[in-house]
Amino acid sequence: MKSRTIFTGLMAVALCVGFGSSVIGGDLEISGFFDVVGNYQSSAGDKTSFGLGQAELDLARELSDNIAFEAAIAYNSEAGVFELGAAVIDIHLFGSEGKHRRPALGVKHSGVIVGQFDVPFGIDYKVYASIDRKLVSPPLAVDFTHEGWNDFGVQLYMDWTFGNFVAYGVNGFESSYLVSDAAHALSLGLSIGSEVNTTPANAFGTRVGLTPVPELEVGGSLAFGLNQSDKSEMLMFGGDLQYTVADFNFKGEYIQHSLNRSIEEETNKGYYFQALYNINQFFLTGRYGAFQPDGADWAYRYTIGAGYAVADAVEIRFESTINENSFENTNILQLVGGF
Repeated sequence: MKSRTIFTGLMAVALCVGFGSSVIGGDLEISGFFDVVGNYQSSAGDKTSFGLGQAELDLARELSDNIAFEAAIAYNSEAGVFELGAAVIDIHLFGSEGKHRRPALGVKHSGVIVGQFDVPFGIDYKVYASIDRKLVSPPLAVDFTHEGWNDFGVQLYMDWTFGNFVAYGVNGFESSYLVSDAAHALSLGLSIGSEVNTTPANAFGTRVGLTPVPELEVGGSLAFGLNQSDKSEMLMFGGDLQYTVADFNFKGEYIQHSLNRSIEEETNKGYYFQALYNINQFFLTGRYGAFQPDGADWAYRYTIGAGYAVADAVEIRFESTINENSFENTNILQLVGGF
């Protein structure tokens, strides 16, 4: 079964249905953001660079009481082009506003999303957008496992009195393997040092969050990928927590990512803890993170940052990163604005 065709087809059907119903909808909402960064890296060859970090134009429209359309055009800094970052139809179900409102069993909000979206594994996907991420860089554990996982598929979500739940089916994200010895090179018909890319045909996952008190949420995530022969190729799981009281926020996450390739099995794992404190228009933040690639030593990173809100949705931020295992440390100045 070719999930890439199926999930992309589902998105096309949903978009056609959505736009066909747009005559009963409201006005189109337009928003967006961008950021500019100056980066100084201290290493054997010190260097300074400036450039555009992220830029995004977001569109949203209520097509009916229970159906909404959202899309995002995002700048890909690596390729230097603008491309589709998201396009979904959000169908609100039980517990939602509108004529189908049914607040039974404590359900506050639920629905089905079809299209292209940031895959809701763990909690870091909520701050993929630079305007939402107070520290400029992502955590090590996220960066080297699933950072930026954006895909086509379907997801079911639900919020209730003491928690939340999401389940999804999408195309799998690409991961790579470096051919490291002669035996592997011979079996693959490749040379040593060649890179082998792997993309599961299907990926499925879920996250459950529990909120025993309003200030605290504890969650667990699971995702697995199947290859074209419906055999397990990827497994990723993790746990997370978030605690917020007044102007203080603390969060942490553990992630383990395993790839079961035809050549050998590979497991990577990592974690991070991050704290943020707001002082009127200022904020201070810090993060400690660690990551262990398969068969290698742990890498540790300390990150501290500060920011100032110049105006609504406009911030100046500074970040300093210290890598315990190397001399390649980074200082970043960022200006981010939204509209």
